[in-house]
Amino acid sequence: MNLAGRLRHRVSIWRLVDIDDGKGAYVRQWTQVAEVNAEVIGQGGREALIDRSMQGIGQYRVTIHWRDDIRTNDQVRYRGRNLNIRSIEPDATDRVWLSMMCDTDAEAIG
Repeated sequence: MNLAGRLRHRVSIWRLVDIDDGKGAYVRQWTQVAEVNAEVIGQGGREALIDRSMQGIGQYRVTIHWRDDIRTNDQVRYRGRNLNIRSIEPDATDRVWLSMMCDTDAEAIG
């Protein structure tokens, strides 16, 4: 896969980390891990029944240059959307690109 010219979108990678609150406890919060260029392609969407309400979930394929520090519990943030990483697929050499399947947080329909 030739990525030249395809990574036109700027995305950031975020991770939940435990931060010392200074009072002997920890607080979980999202912290930015990286900001990278990506190819972001919408894959359609689906509806889910959550809390007895139909909610829309958008799905995206996000491709970036290969990194070894991306986890499936991280988030991709793109144009005001929080995209939860559901799976990560490296290229055959494991050193050129990563393709991530992501979906949005559920958003109420109607």
